Amino acid sequence: NQNNPKDTFISYAEDLELDTEEFEADMTSSEVKNTVSEAKRTAQQAGVQSTPSLVVDGEVLASDSLPKTYTELEQAVLGEKQPEEESASSAEQPSNEESEETPR
Repeated sequence: NQNNPKDTFISYAEDLELDTEEFEADMTSSEVKNTVSEAKRTAQQAGVQSTPSLVVDGEVLASDSLPKTYTELEQAVLGEKQPEEESASSAEQPSNEESEETPR
């Protein structure tokens, strides 16, 4: 039945040459059901209105603002700056040694 998403996912597993019995057992496990329920709650609380969307630190990234590469995704999730941004921000701020005053 093509209207059943379960069949679609099992078809994907077959295409990827996964063990479909194990895949189906994992897909219906209580652990996976709980994980999906928690993700759904998080998305609803964050106000996700469409897919694909990501929620990063409570901020919704809709499809038009999603990272285009894995590196961009990793930076969005980890909050990392681009190398140019890091060097610019470190040049603007004095190091701890320079900014600390010695008490007299």
